[in-house]
Amino acid sequence: MATIGQPLSVPEAGWRRYDNADSRIKYIGDNWVHQTEQGTQYWYNNTVAIGDYDSSMLFKFYGTKIRFICRSSAGRSDNIQVIIDDSITEYFSNVTATVSEYRLNYEKTGLELGHHTVRITNKATNGYGLHWDCMDIDADGYLVLSKALLAVTMADGARKEYELAKTEVDSFINWYNTRDAGSGSPYYTFSKPFDLGPFESRTDYLVFDKIQDFEIMEFEE
Repeated sequence: MATIGQPLSVPEAGWRRYDNADSRIKYIGDNWVHQTEQGTQYWYNNTVAIGDYDSSMLFKFYGTKIRFICRSSAGRSDNIQVIIDDSITEYFSNVTATVSEYRLNYEKTGLELGHHTVRITNKATNGYGLHWDCMDIDADGYLVLSKALLAVTMADGARKEYELAKTEVDSFINWYNTRDAGSGSPYYTFSKPFDLGPFESRTDYLVFDKIQDFEIMEFEE
């Protein structure tokens, strides 16, 4: 069994690996850099996520245990905060004297079987970024996709509904608030990849001035 500080290029028995680029992970803040380098031996699935001070990532998973695997070196964050279910707060470092690939930097086991919310934040005191590669959870567990039903009531009384990933809902809200402040596009578009018929694509255009109100109902899939 691997211990903290050891390289872990593949998940051990009883674990399943997920990449940092998984769409079920929400990155918070403007200081994230996502890099892809084909054929590299250093990053799982050729990708890495780099977050400066106070950058966070948020995700939910079903299971009992979790591991964070990073590419560590001297020029990395020395203080990374992990909050699980708003009840467990722990820290780990991304710093090593020499470059360490696929390093197991953090592990939490023994959680109650069920859904857990995890927030990871770079709280570096040395000014360096968090270089995050991938994570492992229970082999029979899974990452949870947060979705929402966005119901928009138009000025003429028409009601439009969209089932969206939570990230797309956040994008819509950001657009609405920006437009309400007097800038940004006068409309927001939603792609509708169903019932295409003879057409290659369908796109809904929601005009800001025609929106009366909207409601968001969140659920998990």
